[in-house]
Amino acid sequence: EDSSDYESVEPRGPEWDTRWGAIARGKAGGWGAVGDMLSEKSAAAAALKQCKATASTKVADCKVTITYYNQCVVYVWGSAGGVSSSAIDIPTANERAMARCRETSSDCELLYSNCSYGRQIN
Repeated sequence: EDSSDYESVEPRGPEWDTRWGAIARGKAGGWGAVGDMLSEKSAAAAALKQCKATASTKVADCKVTITYYNQCVVYVWGSAGGVSSSAIDIPTANERAMARCRETSSDCELLYSNCSYGRQIN
């Protein structure tokens, strides 16, 4: 029997969507951070909106400082400024951000952390 007439169908594993997050900062004290969004564009827009809403002046000058997907992010602050980092988990992202922060500051502390992992869709 010729088996070339039969297609072999491989079982399909679960499918996952992509989840995005973003952090935005402004010069007038604005701050925005979101996660679990369906696109990079929607994450950036939501973070910018939060940043503008929390700024101390109408000219917030907010900018997205990091976007990430299917992973975690942390934001660390020290006297010389803030540092964000993303990685597969919060401890790894925190370790990276703290190392970068400590290059210029001795008083670094974790201010924000979040994970935006993809979700199973089938």
